Amino acid sequence: DRFATARTRAEAAIEAREREAAEAAERARERAEAVATREALCVRVETLDGDDVLAQLVPIEEEWRSLTPLVGDGPEASTLAERFARAVAACRKRHELGALLAETRASYEALVSEAEGLLSSAVSGDAGAALARWPSLSREARSHAHTLSTALRPAADLDARLTAVGEALSAREAAREQERKDALARATQNALTQLQRLSDRARRASEADTITLKEGDRLMKDIGAGLDLAGRLDNVKDVQEAMAALRSLQEQVAPRVRELREMDDWRRFANAQRQEQLIAMAEAIVGSLKAEAEQQKESDLAATARALKELHASWSEVAEAPRNVAQRLWDRFRAATDFIRARCEPHFQKMREERSANLAAKQALVAEAESLANSSDWARTTARFQELQKAWQESGPVPRDAGRDLVQRFRVASGAFFTRRREDLASRKQVWSENQAKKEALCARAEALAESTDWDATANEMKRLQHEWKTIGPIRRNKSEEMWNRFRAAGDKFFERFHNRHQIALATKLAEREAMVVDLEAMAAGESSDDLAQRVQQLRTTWNRAVPIPSNDAKVLADRWQAALTNVVQRHAAAFAGTDLDPAVARQRMEKLVAKVETFLSEVRETPDGLSPTEALAAKLRSALASNAMGGRSADEGKWRGALEAVKEAQQSWDRLSPIAGPDARPLEQRFREACRKVSDHARRHSQHSSGGGNQRRDRPRDMVTA
Repeated sequence: DRFATARTRAEAAIEAREREAAEAAERARERAEAVATREALCVRVETLDGDDVLAQLVPIEEEWRSLTPLVGDGPEASTLAERFARAVAACRKRHELGALLAETRASYEALVSEAEGLLSSAVSGDAGAALARWPSLSREARSHAHTLSTALRPAADLDARLTAVGEALSAREAAREQERKDALARATQNALTQLQRLSDRARRASEADTITLKEGDRLMKDIGAGLDLAGRLDNVKDVQEAMAALRSLQEQVAPRVRELREMDDWRRFANAQRQEQLIAMAEAIVGSLKAEAEQQKESDLAATARALKELHASWSEVAEAPRNVAQRLWDRFRAATDFIRARCEPHFQKMREERSANLAAKQALVAEAESLANSSDWARTTARFQELQKAWQESGPVPRDAGRDLVQRFRVASGAFFTRRREDLASRKQVWSENQAKKEALCARAEALAESTDWDATANEMKRLQHEWKTIGPIRRNKSEEMWNRFRAAGDKFFERFHNRHQIALATKLAEREAMVVDLEAMAAGESSDDLAQRVQQLRTTWNRAVPIPSNDAKVLADRWQAALTNVVQRHAAAFAGTDLDPAVARQRMEKLVAKVETFLSEVRETPDGLSPTEALAAKLRSALASNAMGGRSADEGKWRGALEAVKEAQQSWDRLSPIAGPDARPLEQRFREACRKVSDHARRHSQHSSGGGNQRRDRPRDMVTA
């Protein structure tokens, strides 16, 4: 009862404590929400902005007054009330200053816009007026900016725009100054460069052995133009020095130019005399033609045409005459040559006809060449193009303009064909090279397989290579036969070895056994060593495990092997003590094998010696009747089959034994061989007798067998 009462009181106390804690938490939550609401209203008032600040402030004040008092006492209530009052006062003050600040900002913005207009004017070309207005405009704008910043209403965007305009105008002014300097520097450099070039030309002309009048006149003209251009920059020291150097060179070249001009005058005078001679020759030809016409003689128009051509060629060499008589002389020469040309017109007409015929022939050649340009019959078309080229060279002249076009067309057609032919040849060479590489790979593979002894797999691989060879395209003609002979030789070599694979295998096995015999003979002839027995045993194991070889050579090798093994065991008997090759151990095993085989001989029921033929026949009949008894014959046959198998096993064991030497070795081996022979002969005779008796019994009538 006491415990239950105490428990009830404790649970009541715990419940009261939990209820008080929940009430305290609820009061704290309500107080925190009230504080957060008041802080949010303070923040809203502090961040109010715009022209309708008062309209936004009134509902916030109403909401503040409608708030319930904070639960409990604390500094938060008074602090938040003071903060709200300060925020409201500041908001009303900002509203009062809003109109003034808006007007100031508008003025500031107008000044910035005007400054940007000044920048546009400066860029477009009227930079002087813009730069003159800029200082006063900048001061006014900075004053407005200071007013706004003092009123806590900075105009950062307008400040940035104004600063950008100022920097741009300053940069523009600096750029204008730099442009003036750069233009002056460029003009100075151009003038210096031109003067230097003219000085170099004048120096080369003064130092040259000969110059032409045309070069001299052009040089003097260029020097005058260069000096006039450089005269605008005569206040620059470098330009003054270059001009002085050029004038000095001009004074050196001028006398030579004057001399060349005088010589040109004399040359023209001499040309005038030569032109008079040519005119006299032309007039003489004219007179001759007229006389032949009066006498009705046939003129040699071809020679006259050639003479006319020579006259024109000679006139072109002396075409420059004194200017005061040049036109008169040319008129006289042209009148004479025109008459000659008129009289030679039949000859020229004939030549034109011949040229027309040649033109038609060449046009036909060009047409055929163009038709063959895309041909792929390389050999035949190449031969035809060679014929066309020869015919082109043999054809006569054609009119110059048409001939130039035909030559171009003929060359284009020929070039197109032979270019395609070279490209095709290059392509075929590439294909040939690839095919040759493939065939060389096949040859290398075939040659690598030619010595293989994996007969079936290699034969299949060789056949596959032959099939793949047929699928590969052609190669160069001078390489084709060589590659085929190489591939065929490798294939023939392998298949020749394939047909003789049994002889090769036999030769390989003989070679392996020959090597083992040589190694054993070397061991027998050499000195003893610690591992001699182990080496001989390993070699002997390899020999015994090798596949038997039915060959006379194998018999010779076997005899050599046996002799070498006997020799090594005899010479180094101490090295084989306690091993399978120990002669004493081998002798004991041989004696056991002899005793085992002779045991079978003791069981052989042979006919005693000294019996007559009738008695011997009776003994055989008794043996046959005993064998024919129920179960006797089959048991007897099984016994002799077992004896024969035991003898074979004994012979195999005997062959594996190491050879021994000594006076008793030969008799012991003869005993073993003789015992094996007797057991084998008796088992064979018993088998023949059993099979023969059975046949006779099957051939007899039933009553005779019963009797």
